[in-house]
Amino acid sequence: MNEASYRFVAFHPWNDAGRDFVVGDLHGCTDALRYLLAQVKFHAAHDRLFSVGDWIDRGDHPVEALALLDMPWFFAAKGNHEAVMCDVADGVLPQTAWDPIGGAWARALPAGMLIRYAARVRRLPLARVIGTGARRFNVLHAEFFGDDLTLDAAQFDERAPVMGAAIDCRRG
Repeated sequence: MNEASYRFVAFHPWNDAGRDFVVGDLHGCTDALRYLLAQVKFHAAHDRLFSVGDWIDRGDHPVEALALLDMPWFFAAKGNHEAVMCDVADGVLPQTAWDPIGGAWARALPAGMLIRYAARVRRLPLARVIGTGARRFNVLHAEFFGDDLTLDAAQFDERAPVMGAAIDCRRG
């Protein structure tokens, strides 16, 4: 898999050593996430957590949510909130466009921090494919209207809308 394709789709082998969990729009609610992981007895050495995106904004802990990217067991796809964050950091959108959907927290960041966060998030894929064949599932933020072969070939536009969480559990 070359770097350009990884920007769109990341592939992961089936987790034979532990369990895989998928979380929907986290929106900075890391306290709730910690509670839920404790309830399922999440084991960071063996289990993995896949995020469909939108792990920032709206909740009380967006910076803690961004810190999840450093956890070896956390695998995120990019959602529309992360895409807006990158657009604000790049100057494509003004901060005032992000504020109404939950981005006001970024106003308190030290100078340059938003750019560093955006650089990290920009490298994330839009979709993650876990397993193969009958044991395959896809994790992405937006509904994908193509088939698995199209998804695998990353034949879609990076700027495609990433609205609405999706876990695609089609078989084969």
